[in-house]
Amino acid sequence: MLASFRNPAGIALRLRNFGRHDPAAPPGRDAGLRPGGAVDLQVWREFGGKPAALANEVARIRRSISPDDWNVDVRSSRGPAPAFGPRISTVVDGRTGVYLLLVDGPICVLAPQVEVDGRALVKIGRTHDLDRRMAELTGGLPPCATIRYVPISLRVFSSGADAHRFEQRLLRICDQKGWSLGGEFAYASLDALKTEFVGA
Repeated sequence: MLASFRNPAGIALRLRNFGRHDPAAPPGRDAGLRPGGAVDLQVWREFGGKPAALANEVARIRRSISPDDWNVDVRSSRGPAPAFGPRISTVVDGRTGVYLLLVDGPICVLAPQVEVDGRALVKIGRTHDLDRRMAELTGGLPPCATIRYVPISLRVFSSGADAHRFEQRLLRICDQKGWSLGGEFAYASLDALKTEFVGA
């Protein structure tokens, strides 16, 4: 995939941000994984509740993209040269989210030891910036990979300590119910896991 296009997980994140502006968003929906900015609001004002106008704009954008633009770039690439030396950082505690990410891909490859029975492979984790975390997780995957991370749920807490306690409680529940695959991964019914996520 070209650098100028978002990956499917990035698109899902952006679309969920519009839920912050949608008065018809279902109660309890994880709307707006980060505060929607001015661009989100501008797009919502122009196209929210106007499906025909949105469809016309989508068609216009698709017409403006050449078929060659859709080809996956399989050339090797690397980011900028690293800078080495001592670093000084300041850690400031604050709002931290606990997330559920669907690890979307062939279960027989991702977890060959589990029985394929309709459950889903999910990563549980915490972060103060879900967009950045998604980029970190997907950054090591080749562009042609059939594996992707899809956001399912996010609960935001006022501090990292609160998020840590909630994440640990959720991981213990996964252990007790036999869903754990080790580390921060679970293999469970999405409905059952989301119910525990909301009620834990």
